Amino acid sequence: IEILSGSHPSSVMDHIDTILPYLKADNGVSVDDESLIVSACCDIFSRVSPIFDSNDLNRFAKSTVASDLRQIVNKFNAGPMNSAIRTLSALAHHQESGDGSHSLMLLSIAQAFYSYLLRHQGKLDFSPSKVSEKIRCNSHRALTALGLICQHRDRTAVAAETADHEFEIPDEDIAPPTVLSWSNFTISCYQAIAEFLKKKDNPTKCTSLRALGSIFLNEPRLLFALEQVGLVDDIMSPKAPLDLQLEALDVWKKILASEEQRIDAGHAKEKMDRDRSITVTKRISGDQDGDSNLFGGVLTNHADRLFEMLSSKDVRMRLSSLELLGLLLRQGLVNPNDAVPHLLALQGDVENNAIRSLALEYLITEGEKRPDMIRQRVRAGVKEAYAFQRSIYPQRSQVSALFETGHGVECVFGKVFKECVAKIRKQRQGLFASLLGLFEWKEFSQSPTSSSTRRVSPTRGRASTVDLRLLNFAAQILAHLPYSSADDPLYIIHKVTSICALQGDQILDKFGELLRCLRSDNSEDWDDTNDEEDALELAAKTKFPGRTRVAAPLTDGNYDLRSLAKHCQTSASFTLLMRLKAYLRKIYKLSEIRCIEYNPKEKEKISDRGIFKIDNPPPFDFTLPTGLSNTSATPNVDSLIRQYAEFRKSFREEMVSTAKAEEEKEEAQTQKPEEEAMDIDSDVEEE
Repeated sequence: IEILSGSHPSSVMDHIDTILPYLKADNGVSVDDESLIVSACCDIFSRVSPIFDSNDLNRFAKSTVASDLRQIVNKFNAGPMNSAIRTLSALAHHQESGDGSHSLMLLSIAQAFYSYLLRHQGKLDFSPSKVSEKIRCNSHRALTALGLICQHRDRTAVAAETADHEFEIPDEDIAPPTVLSWSNFTISCYQAIAEFLKKKDNPTKCTSLRALGSIFLNEPRLLFALEQVGLVDDIMSPKAPLDLQLEALDVWKKILASEEQRIDAGHAKEKMDRDRSITVTKRISGDQDGDSNLFGGVLTNHADRLFEMLSSKDVRMRLSSLELLGLLLRQGLVNPNDAVPHLLALQGDVENNAIRSLALEYLITEGEKRPDMIRQRVRAGVKEAYAFQRSIYPQRSQVSALFETGHGVECVFGKVFKECVAKIRKQRQGLFASLLGLFEWKEFSQSPTSSSTRRVSPTRGRASTVDLRLLNFAAQILAHLPYSSADDPLYIIHKVTSICALQGDQILDKFGELLRCLRSDNSEDWDDTNDEEDALELAAKTKFPGRTRVAAPLTDGNYDLRSLAKHCQTSASFTLLMRLKAYLRKIYKLSEIRCIEYNPKEKEKISDRGIFKIDNPPPFDFTLPTGLSNTSATPNVDSLIRQYAEFRKSFREEMVSTAKAEEEKEEAQTQKPEEEAMDIDSDVEEE
């Protein structure tokens, strides 16, 4: 019957008298079932009420309907109370209402609750140790009831009542119960409830905030009064109790959803059509329902705090703030460029699939609207995801871009890549270039051949030193994305080769400059061209490289180990790139010649559209010498020497491999014309 009352109210109207006895809440069932019954009956009554005529209203006024509804408000919890107040409000504000008896009954209920609140508003501490449980429960009921009565009042009447206040805080004292009327009702209730938001009791704070949310649903302009005194800041502050922050998020979501529904249903347009002060020109220019933007404007001012909530250690906070962000994005009330990195960060919430899936849904939606956005913001997203995992999972020794699923190991950005980027080659290459940009010198505040620092753009979040753990994270992502075309790993390998060729020699030269003091004894043991192992590389093979004779100047107390450590960190970033190249070549079976022949400017080859991958590939090795990532600790000489040796070896092998492939390529190009000429000669001989 409840369902039919919403879709076909006229068919239920003929049987409305059958519903009325159930409103007495004397049905001989449990309290929970009784709540469901009376809620359903009230909802049926309120949905059918628009088609009541004056005779129906007079008949209900002479019956016990109003007193039954009052009994429900006084006896049951928030659910049935909401239904009963909505029903009584529908009768009180009905256009065919005659003697106003239902309106008087509703005002009488409100005065009783209002009077009770004012009687106890002087108590600052509402904790159980200071106030009896009975007073606390009754106060919470009164707060809830007043908020709901304000919510279900006729919106036009509320707007007329608050028109003079605009966005300012009412300065007058709270009206006494004896002068409470519909003409000052919303303002008086707002003032009384706002006082309870300041009480020293979290449940009371949450209840009063929920009640204020009900008021804001009908009069969004009053939210500015709360904003002006700083209460919104206090509620959203990380210092606020967790329950209060969660309640605030729920209230904001409810208001945004209600405003969206009101506008979609056409109520905003109806209001505009009734307002004669809005000219035809303004109506043509757009929806002049300003209330729909007020609340979004307040929340936009707190967008930074909302983004912080997305990284809360509390799962409920992350999920609730994510749902709120989704509403803001859908209504165009937050900048997607600011939101996308935080949505990407939530892909690292590997222990909460619901959050990852919802964030992915929002990313897909934004990606469909703005295809370039994911690519443009992926670098910021990787940084946010790295910071997110360090904050949420501090017990982990390493920040990992991989997590276990029922189908094996998966990359945290795998689904984002597959759903939002993988279909367009330009988007894929832009994403790879953006991530590889983290490893280039322009990402660091100091060049390898100069010790002078340069000013760094604050918009990219550069650090004064290389964050190797962040680069480890980025390298893992590039190694484990679900590529469906050989063009992708070939492009990454091409970019890595270019970076190493352009800047590898600079790193090598800087090492030579920093370690010049070690060459005083025998210069023949040192190879500046990196054609073979030098003395320090041989020392790195011992158990304690720092104790060898060749490394003695590094430990005499006069050597600047900090500068060497900083440069070793930088060289480690290139070591990761060379490992990444070797890893991709291995698991995708890509020859060096094929990698060298690849040209990203050419159209994608048919042979590169498919991809071959070895079965059960090992995870990418991102481990580095112990202590190299810790910039605050005293540099470990053994780790620095081992990193130096690994860089030289990797770079040497990279250059040899590239040179060999170039020779094979030239040889193949030389042989090709000769083979073609031989084919021509053989054809002539046959003829």
